[in-house]
Amino acid sequence: MLSSKKSLILVDEHSNKPIRLIIGCLVFVLTLVISGTLALNHFVEKFTSDLTSNIVFEVNLTGIEPLQQPQLLASLQQVINGFPSVKESFVVPVASSPIALHETAAPLAFIEAVIHEKPPLPLGEVLLKMQQIHPQVHIQSHAFMTANIRYLYEWLKLFSYGIIALISFVIIITISVITRSGFQMQKNVVDILRLIGAPSTYIAKQFHWIAFRLGFSSSFIGVFFGVAVFFMTAYFGTNFGLPKDLTLLNQNLIIAFVLLPFIVGFISLFVARFEVMRTLIKLDK
Repeated sequence: MLSSKKSLILVDEHSNKPIRLIIGCLVFVLTLVISGTLALNHFVEKFTSDLTSNIVFEVNLTGIEPLQQPQLLASLQQVINGFPSVKESFVVPVASSPIALHETAAPLAFIEAVIHEKPPLPLGEVLLKMQQIHPQVHIQSHAFMTANIRYLYEWLKLFSYGIIALISFVIIITISVITRSGFQMQKNVVDILRLIGAPSTYIAKQFHWIAFRLGFSSSFIGVFFGVAVFFMTAYFGTNFGLPKDLTLLNQNLIIAFVLLPFIVGFISLFVARFEVMRTLIKLDK
C-alpha cells in the first residue's frame, strides 16, 4: 500500500542550495520592494491627511509697522480660534517673499490652523471676518501639492507592481525548470510508481510538497534579511532627514511579511504540481 505521509522521492539537499540562494535573493528584493511600497503608501496617506487638516492663511504685512504686526496677527488668530472647527492655531514667524533679502520684497506672515473634520470650517466666513480686520489675507491651497504627490506616488506604485510581477514570474519559471529537472532525475522512481499503478495525483504529490518546502524555506530567509535591511536603512535614514513615518511597522507590513513565505511556498507547490501532471499526461499519450 502506498503511503501518502512519506515521500518516495529522494532529494539531494546539497544540490538544492543554489536554488535556495536564487529564490532567497529574489524574495529578498521582493521584500524590499513591497516594504518600500507599503511604507510609502502609509507616508503619502498621512502626509496628504495632514495637509487637508491644516489650513494656512497668508498675511501680507505691507504697510504695517513692525511694532503693530504682532497685535494684528493676534487679532487675526483670535478670529480663527473663534470657530469651533479649529483645534488650535499658531503664527509662523514673519518671513519675506521668495525674493529674499530684496528691498522690494513683501513681508509675509502665516497663520496655520489645525481643524476638526466635523463640523466643517466655513472658510468663506472665516476669510471675510479676517479681511475686515486686514484686507490682504489669503488662503494657501495645498490642492496642487497634494495632487502632484499622489500622481508621483501612483507612478511609483505602478513601477513597483511591475517589479513584483517580474520577480514573481522569474520565481515561477525557476520552480518550473527545477521541477522538470527533478522529474527527469527521478524518472526511474516515477516509472516504478506508474508500473505498480500509482495515480498521477499521488506522483505529483511527491514533487509538490518538495517544491513547497523549497519555496517556503528560501523565501523565509529572503524575507528575514529583506526586513532587516529595510529597517536598518530606514533607521539610519531618519538621522539624515528621512521621515519617521516611513519606518513605522504598520499592520499591512506585518501581514505582508508573515504571508509572503506562504505565498511563495504555495506558488511553488502549484507550479510543481502543474509541471508534473503535464509531463505525466504527455507520457500517457
